[in-house]
Amino acid sequence: MVKGLRAYLTFNAVVALLSGIAFLLVPLQMASTQGPNISAGEVIFIRSVGGLILSIAVLDWYARDLKDQKMMQGVLLTNFLVHATSVTIDTMAVFAGTIHGGTEWYNISIRGLIALGFVYFLLKKSPKKSQ
Repeated sequence: MVKGLRAYLTFNAVVALLSGIAFLLVPLQMASTQGPNISAGEVIFIRSVGGLILSIAVLDWYARDLKDQKMMQGVLLTNFLVHATSVTIDTMAVFAGTIHGGTEWYNISIRGLIALGFVYFLLKKSPKKSQ
């Protein structure tokens, strides 16, 4: 396993756990950039996203000790895609004026950095085991 990968997956699992719980328990606060008028349907959607984020937390927590390199690549690619698509969609929404608020660029930046971390581990090769 690449040095630092276990710690990175642990970090991402904890962040995803906290975010997922927040999306499930306080969806209105998590959607504050959407404006004050959140519909019941949007609350359901926000909570569904919270469940998906919790799933990423579980995936990363259990993947920390994976030995199979091919499976690990799948975990890393999945994490990259989750963060990269989120960054892309939210950036487009900011420019379209759909979401607003000072914290949105902060959130986009953090998720972008996390996505880049997964790219780093995808490109880094595991050290060869001596025979």
